Parts: sequence; structure tokens; C-alpha cells
Amino acid sequence: MILNSIHPKRFFSSAFRLLPATLVAVLFGLGFTLLPDKESVVLRLQLEPGAKIGLHTDVKSTLFSDAQRSRLFTKQDISLGLAISIAAVDRERISGELTIEELAFDQNMGGMAIQYNSKDQATGANAIIDQEIRPMLNKPVALVIGTDGRLIELDRTSQILRDFELSSLGLMVYPRESVSQGSTWTRTHSIPGSQAQMEAEYTVDRIEAQTVFLSMKARMKSGSELEGLEMKGHITIDRKTGFPISQNTEMSTKLNGMGEEGQALYLTLTSKSIAQFR
Repeated sequence: MILNSIHPKRFFSSAFRLLPATLVAVLFGLGFTLLPDKESVVLRLQLEPGAKIGLHTDVKSTLFSDAQRSRLFTKQDISLGLAISIAAVDRERISGELTIEELAFDQNMGGMAIQYNSKDQATGANAIIDQEIRPMLNKPVALVIGTDGRLIELDRTSQILRDFELSSLGLMVYPRESVSQGSTWTRTHSIPGSQAQMEAEYTVDRIEAQTVFLSMKARMKSGSELEGLEMKGHITIDRKTGFPISQNTEMSTKLNGMGEEGQALYLTLTSKSIAQFR
């Protein structure tokens, strides 16, 4: 139900203030690959020209106005559909395109609710929201990554890429050396446009014939409204392509100054992602 008292564009802006945290969860697993060695594996992307990957993520987030997480402030569900297409592979460079195909969300703030789905015909207040979102959809942008997951190039003319830093949150660099069951490694990821840094630790839980299972834990170090963010999760990797085929993450953090009167809010968030080759 959309209340007439809500200014749609203002409400849309409020809803999307959570997307930086959301996209951390949505895209944190991209960039893995594995070679089929029973004792150890080397993490490298093995994507072929013409490969097309669909990535669908559902994120459920809840904001509370107290540290005990008993007073609900906002509840929001987001569904995001991305597509990655590979055009060329040249030694250690993989070139392709990234496309945002669909976006839907359902938010409730203090009894005021709004829903949007890019698949539906937008009418009324949703037409205002649609004007903001529609230009971002189905607009492929150039993407070049290294076989080790390094971001080499990303066309950042898309508004959503500028606002939510998909480049920094989606792709990560992995060890040069091989890893095996029980191996751990850490990476510190800088967030462009701020002083924030996220420190992540990865562990190889087990290696099977077709898949590799990883666990991850991470913490935002300092310098942004996401300071203190903690995240943990599990990632399943397809050994043939080296691409994550499923990912589950949980995170929590304190968001300073995000309340109506500048008070802190407390976020809990869960994310589930599934990748499929088309």
C-alpha cells in the first residue's frame, strides 16, 4: 500500500541509502576460480569468450532504533538481477559487459510502505521511482578484470555504478600461491570516495570434485557510516569455471546519524545469491 502522504522521490532516496551495504552483500563473492588439483588449487578465473552469467540476489535488511534491536525502524527487501557477458580473454585479462537487468524492493518505514518492481508497469507514485531506476537498467557497461579478480577497467558513466561502487564491492584479488583445505588469506579492500576499508578473511573449508566451499568473515575498519560493519558467510565455487554459484552472507552494523533526528540506527542484513550460466 502506498500512502498519499509519502513523497515518492524522498522515500525512494531513503530506501536507497542502504544500497551500499546491500551491494556489499550482493557482490562480495565475485572473482574466484579454482584449478582441479586434489591437494591444492590456484585461484584464477577461467571464463571463456561468449560466456553469459546471470546473478540473482535477494537481500533482507532491518533497521532498529536501539542497540538491543527491539524497536523496528525500517524493514526492506531487495531483489537484484545482474548479467555478466564475456567478450574476450587475452592472457590475464577478461573483457566483457556488466548489466543491471532488474530491480525490485519492498520497504516499510513506520507503517508507511512502498513497493517497486521494474518488471511491472509503473503507475502513480511508482512512475516517479521508475524515472529514477529505468535509465539504469539494461544498459551494458564495459568491464575488464584480471584472471585473479583484479578490476582493470569499468565504465562508470552509469549513475548506479557511481553511487554504489559496484567496482570496489564486487571484485577482489586472490593469492598468487595455491591454497588447500584449511588455508586462509586476508585482503583489505578500499572503498572509493571515502576513507573506509574492509578487512576480509577467507578460509577453504573443503574441496570436492566439482565444487569448493569457502567461508568468509569481514569487518569495516573505519571512515564511513558503515564503520564497525561485521559480515560472515559461505561461498560455493564451481571448479570448472571458477565462478561462485551460491553465496549466503549475514552482516550487522551501527549506522551513525541515520535516524530522523540524527541518532544511530542498527542494521541486520541477510543475502542469498545464485549464479547460473546461460
